[in-house]
Amino acid sequence: MIVSCVDLGKLRVLLGSRSAHEGADAALDLDAQLAHASIVDANRLPRNIVTIDSAVVIRDVESGAHHYLFLLLHPEAKRASADVSILEPKGFALFGRRVGDVVEWPSSGGVRRVRIEAVQQPADIGAKRTAIAAGDFVYA
Repeated sequence: MIVSCVDLGKLRVLLGSRSAHEGADAALDLDAQLAHASIVDANRLPRNIVTIDSAVVIRDVESGAHHYLFLLLHPEAKRASADVSILEPKGFALFGRRVGDVVEWPSSGGVRRVRIEAVQQPADIGAKRTAIAAGDFVYA
């Protein structure tokens, strides 16, 4: 897991603000995972890493289906079905991973395994939040 110092700061604030009943398990899991993360300056973070507010293209390992997601910090910020909070199992699994990684999380049908196909950084999304152009993603 590779995390920018900026994202780490945002996560520390989020984790500190969660109540004992409000996403506590996910917060504890995330906090434990962050303890083993490689922390880098935001300017040195590779562009193929999934960060907070990045857009991600994933491919289901079993079905081959592609999905487009936006990784958000706060669950309350979700506006569309493609929005995923870092406190959700899917968001937790993707955060800090790189293009090419295969990640998994528990789902209603068992374990879901996906490959990260591409990442678009927040600075590159801008006004295109609702219409992602495939040419703007980093695939390698």
